[in-house]
Amino acid sequence: MITIGELCTGCWACIDSCPVSVLVADGAKVKVEGHCIDCGLCIPTCPINVISMAPAEKKIEPVESVEAVPPGIISKVVDQVKEDKLNEPTTNTGV
Repeated sequence: MITIGELCTGCWACIDSCPVSVLVADGAKVKVEGHCIDCGLCIPTCPINVISMAPAEKKIEPVESVEAVPPGIISKVVDQVKEDKLNEPTTNTGV
């Protein structure tokens, strides 16, 4: 989500950079009106750096149930990976 700071001087340099035209003149300032796609193209156009982007909120979907990993499975997989790694052929690159 793009935020235009209170110190916006209304130079409108950012308005032309918005590919979805959600930055609009609001008197002597600029405001976000509509659905911002969070592309960030407006941020570097601001000569006084008052445009910022808040981190997007992650939506976490609830999980109905999770199957438990049977005891010993993880250690068996780790042991197998270690064994496979030890048995990989080595190559001499001559370096």
